[in-house]
Amino acid sequence: MFEPPAAAPLAVTELISPVSGPLVDLSEVPDLLYSERLLGPGIAIEPRDGLITAPIAGTVRTCPGSHHAFYLEAGDGTQILVHVGVDAHVLRGLGFLPLVEEGQSVHATQALCLVDLEYLRIAGLPTVCTVTVTRNGDRAEFTAPGGPAVGARTALGRIRERAGRGRGRTGRDWERVGRNRERAGREWAWRDRERAGRGRADAGRGDDAAPGPPAGAPNVRGSRPR
Repeated sequence: MFEPPAAAPLAVTELISPVSGPLVDLSEVPDLLYSERLLGPGIAIEPRDGLITAPIAGTVRTCPGSHHAFYLEAGDGTQILVHVGVDAHVLRGLGFLPLVEEGQSVHATQALCLVDLEYLRIAGLPTVCTVTVTRNGDRAEFTAPGGPAVGARTALGRIRERAGRGRGRTGRDWERVGRNRERAGREWAWRDRERAGRGRADAGRGDDAAPGPPAGAPNVRGSRPR
């Protein structure tokens, strides 16, 4: 009797924790982009130390000058956003030391940056680190580790290869994507208005200089090692 050949197992990309520390429920992250999963599914960790590593192998697509976020793209097109802190962009790179640059290829667990977590705390900013699957999130499977905390280089989940072409996205899927993008756009617009308002207030006081570090904070600025 003829038996069809067994299907080849689907390739799996493993997601590795970029930091060690307690797991945080995404709904408790004080940023709507992550707490409501507007950018995609993900996981949040409160880092115990300031070494941030790559959760997958791929290419660094975006690394803003504030050095607090890294977009990584794997060979299959999967994109991962590693984001450190909430509103850490206001520090303009203070307290962050980037160890990679845009366009650079990295391997999983390679160091992305060093963060002075105490500096963020003194500045009054949350230090939570989020890992978000911004592309191919429909294939992401996050697996809860055995305890309430994870160690560095612990498996967080995986991205499964799509079987064939799959069903593709339905009209409802695209409608949901559109709603999420619209909400994310409103969130960023609100932040821009808030920053513009603070800028006008500072100008009214005659304070044209960039804000300095908070009182008691170490006088460091993130920069690439030479």
